[in-house]
Amino acid sequence: MPSSRGSCGPWPSAARPRGLEPDPRPERPPLAERSPAAKFTWATASIPAGDWDRVATEHGGTPNTLFIAVVSGLLRSSGRSPLGTPIKVGVPVDRRAGEEDNRTNAIAGVSVYLTDEPVPGGDLTGIRAACKAAFVRLSEGRRAPHIHLRPLAWFLPPSVLIKLVGGGAGKGMPDAVISNIGEVTPEATVVGGRTARRMVLRGTTQGVDPAAGHRFGDGVQSWLVRTPQQVSFTLLGLDDEAFGSEAVLRDLLTRELTEWELPHDIW
Repeated sequence: MPSSRGSCGPWPSAARPRGLEPDPRPERPPLAERSPAAKFTWATASIPAGDWDRVATEHGGTPNTLFIAVVSGLLRSSGRSPLGTPIKVGVPVDRRAGEEDNRTNAIAGVSVYLTDEPVPGGDLTGIRAACKAAFVRLSEGRRAPHIHLRPLAWFLPPSVLIKLVGGGAGKGMPDAVISNIGEVTPEATVVGGRTARRMVLRGTTQGVDPAAGHRFGDGVQSWLVRTPQQVSFTLLGLDDEAFGSEAVLRDLLTRELTEWELPHDIW
């Protein structure tokens, strides 16, 4: 995910924040109560790459901050997280140090908290500054203490791991996870000698038992890939009430992209 590293642009003139940012969100009921059916809903959008970059620049952002704004905006427009309610956005970051870095997993993650953003069609500079501050905290090693215990994860029972990930009453999980995979190579779009017009990537957790109390994800998740012609991203709705059907999720996404004046195709 090369586009996630340093993609929020240069620092504003304000001083860099120090220390770990506390989670400002209120306590919520357990995930199993908020999403009893454990039902997934899907939607995919494609936007011309030139239009995506143009709109990001016009609103003081970058392609990555526009991605954050569009996806987390669904939490606002659905009523799940109205303006004034903090949103925790999880952003995976590629920490691989060049082609010689052969680590199996070189992905870290940062948390960005949004309270007065995003507003559809609004200013992206606030999100840009917030995610840049999160990247700085990561580069300086200022992370939650339990992150440094991950090498011991295989020695812990599943019940303990689930509590660590879920953060008690579901507060630890991000409301949105936004993964910018980056630009795919031209050869990756060729299948059976023909070039695909679009390419998307998505992830999901299989075998979730609605009768059990475990949920692996909250709110909405998204994965973006880019070709020279198009930006495409897939959305996974994980909130039974906010995204109860694919028709609802697709309609919310359509309205969000329209507010940003982005030409788009939902599929």
